Amino acid sequence: MTIGPDHPDVAQSCHYLTNLYQYRGRYADAEPLYNRALAIYEKALGPESPNVATSLENRAALLRDTGRSAEANEMEARTETTRAKHAEEIQPV
Repeated sequence: MTIGPDHPDVAQSCHYLTNLYQYRGRYADAEPLYNRALAIYEKALGPESPNVATSLENRAALLRDTGRSAEANEMEARTETTRAKHAEEIQPV
């Protein structure tokens, strides 16, 4: 099976690599991969996907690690909105 560059599995691979880069303090290497993963998830799964929320959350952590609190706050607010919408969808009736 062949997957294209915009497949969610590619985004997941980006996340694994960004986690390693972030752990090692290689923030400049991690950030473009976070952006790539986020773009893939938004395109492939939609902006309200739980995967998008996780991407936003991880990117916010990187922004905090690099002293960019205002940007991190924006990402975290978007994460909360996305998670809240998803939670509403799965609430039992």
